[in-house]
Amino acid sequence: MGKIIKTLSYFSLTLLIIIVSILFIYPFYRADFILENKIFSAMVGTFEIGVFSMIFGGILAIAAAVYNVFYCKKGKKILSAVIRCSAGIPSIILGLFGYHFFVIKMGLGRCMLTSSLTLGIMIFPYIEIELEKCFNEVSRDLIDMSESLGVSREYMLVKLIFPVCRVEILNILTLASGFAMGATAPIILTGAIMYGKTGDIMKPFMALPYHIYILTSEGISVEGAFTASSILLVMVLFLNLGAKRVFNSVFNFFYNKN
Repeated sequence: MGKIIKTLSYFSLTLLIIIVSILFIYPFYRADFILENKIFSAMVGTFEIGVFSMIFGGILAIAAAVYNVFYCKKGKKILSAVIRCSAGIPSIILGLFGYHFFVIKMGLGRCMLTSSLTLGIMIFPYIEIELEKCFNEVSRDLIDMSESLGVSREYMLVKLIFPVCRVEILNILTLASGFAMGATAPIILTGAIMYGKTGDIMKPFMALPYHIYILTSEGISVEGAFTASSILLVMVLFLNLGAKRVFNSVFNFFYNKN
């Protein structure tokens, strides 16, 4: 039974790669399509906001999950309820919040940093909820034995909890990053532009979701929107396939060094 499930999994993954590859290759009957339509700049901008939002949202979510599971004594249920409720806030509302708070009140202007912070807030509830479940699934016996040996809670987190949960943490962060890379409403209000240079975190940027939105809403090019959509799918796919290897290499290097 296990071999059948494993075979079906490989078959499904292969089929998915073939389908996405066809979708990606089909629109490129013109070799200069990417350069003419500034798709490369949009690809770079999409990747950057995915990484930055994952960093901002991930740091906040890891801190909140650790506090809620290992440190919080009172009000734990209230804190969890607030975070779960915030997960249902529409993305356009978060975009309005980011525009009012980061762009106007803090004076950051419409830029990649503003969009990344807004997207980080958007993916924060998902990361926190999943991390909380992951930490709660760690064997309580391991935690009790560590505490009985006089190990500090901070040392236990770094040397025990995080290594045990590293695969789950990686999966959660990559899925959240892919979610942020595909969001359109928050970046419309906080920093995305149709044409421009990408690279400076304090300036507006191009992104594939906004590029697709403009091409379809204005009726500019259905072909271009199809191509941009295919590229976005491929980027998210390779993010999920490649992030595990990169993360494990960095993790093993850091812990072997220490």
